[in-house]
Amino acid sequence: MKIKVASDGRRFTIPIPNCIMFNPVSAAILKSSVNKYLSNMEMSVEHLTYSEIRRLFKVIKKCRRYLNGEPLVYARSCDGDLVEIYI
Repeated sequence: MKIKVASDGRRFTIPIPNCIMFNPVSAAILKSSVNKYLSNMEMSVEHLTYSEIRRLFKVIKKCRRYLNGEPLVYARSCDGDLVEIYI
């Protein structure tokens, strides 16, 4: 995974290996932090399970094959800042 940021003449790239980002430990950490955030909200929202997050990670990994070098997320702010996330 690569995160590219361009802002006010500055450009940098943050490389994150997929094996670190989409592993079972990351899924467990994500589950606990997301569910803690959801429990603090006043809306009634179902909590995520570990298996749902692992399934999401598997689908994101499969997307790499279909994207062929295109970014997964491409965002530009009104200030001209650019963020691209590649898998």
